[in-house]
Amino acid sequence: MKKLIHTLCILTLLFSCAPKNKYIINGSLSEKGTGDWIYLLHPGDTNNSLVDSAHIINEKFQFKGN
Repeated sequence: MKKLIHTLCILTLLFSCAPKNKYIINGSLSEKGTGDWIYLLHPGDTNNSLVDSAHIINEKFQFKGN
């Protein structure tokens, strides 16, 4: 029983400490107006297949992803 509880504790720690591959990038621009778009290219993507876009509203934008 003690070994089972010990194993469950270790598994809980491992899964709770696993990296969460999520990101949020907030930014602002002084020259772009509302209605424009900004694009984020992921590093290491040579085919440009991983591209995110964000709508600029009041000179601010936000990227969210996994």
